[in-house]
Amino acid sequence: MSGVLHGVRVLEVAQWWFVPAAGAVLADWGADVIKIEHPTSGDPQRGLVTSGLVPPTGGVNFMVEQPNRGKRSVGLDLGRPAGRDLLYRLVETADVFLTNFLPAARRRLAIEVDDIRRVNPKINLLADPRFADGPARFAHRAECVCELDTIFATRTLAEWRAALADAEGVWAPMQTVRELADDPQAVANGYLPEMERGHGTRFTLVASPVQFDETAPALRPAPDLGQDTEEVLLALGLSWEEIAAAKEAGAVS
Repeated sequence: MSGVLHGVRVLEVAQWWFVPAAGAVLADWGADVIKIEHPTSGDPQRGLVTSGLVPPTGGVNFMVEQPNRGKRSVGLDLGRPAGRDLLYRLVETADVFLTNFLPAARRRLAIEVDDIRRVNPKINLLADPRFADGPARFAHRAECVCELDTIFATRTLAEWRAALADAEGVWAPMQTVRELADDPQAVANGYLPEMERGHGTRFTLVASPVQFDETAPALRPAPDLGQDTEEVLLALGLSWEEIAAAKEAGAVS
């Protein structure tokens, strides 16, 4: 693994898309991102294919691959004391802790800021993010948008492309998803890299647009549920006997 965040360990206790997507970007940049999932059910987003809500594409679950690329998956039942104790041992080794669990769940699982910092005072946390829709807005925003819409409607997209081709500043037309897939700049900048997930199955993901040294990140597929549990716990210092006992107790997968 290489990248600007090489050597940084991120512990992620999060589900669905928001926050796991942030962990994926950190993995793009070289961080070792360990995703904690329930040993049996895992991130609920994994079940969208089997429940029929999201169709599989060539055996690829895009809803799992995109926000979980490049991570390692460890199956821990945080509702059990043994699983929580193992989480705390991982917290001791981590630089960053990510979660999007709501306050009630964080309290129940004892993973609030104070709980985590009691184990590792130096850790950085992103917990329970909220986006505020504040009242501060441009005074005449609606009028400005209406005026610009009227101006842009006077020419075709091709005409505006020609008129703005040499303009200073950043501009771009609003494109559909299909148009972006073939956009010359998106392809040239490596924003849509092709991945391979075993048995020759290839698919495309969306990479973070942020690059260091003008180098596109090398993406890796998302992990299967709990596929890295034993590797991570062995590196943590557990013996095979201890891992087997934790499995027997249902604390790990």
